[in-house]
Amino acid sequence: MSKIWKAYLRLLEKHPAKTQIIQTGILMSTGDIISQVGVEKRPVKEIDWKRNGKFSAFGFFLAIWPAVQMVNFYFVPLQLRILVVQVISLFWNTYLAFVSNKE
Repeated sequence: MSKIWKAYLRLLEKHPAKTQIIQTGILMSTGDIISQVGVEKRPVKEIDWKRNGKFSAFGFFLAIWPAVQMVNFYFVPLQLRILVVQVISLFWNTYLAFVSNKE
């Protein structure tokens, strides 16, 4: 795991924008998959990939950002701040996917 973390940090330093864009899509997509499979109990073969694509392209949510960003700016090193936001997004997106698809 240490090698993966170090490789991630190197990529983040060399290509911050590309790395952050890719991690945003991956984490948002992962949140929707977690919601579809883990929360909605949908079989993996029945994942709604169109919906998943929308989540991976969707922007940030504003409801929890003031508190997250305050903690982020005060306690997290600069190069890791985007990662913190993306991890919070993962859980937020999972919740939103669950709520928006409760039919």
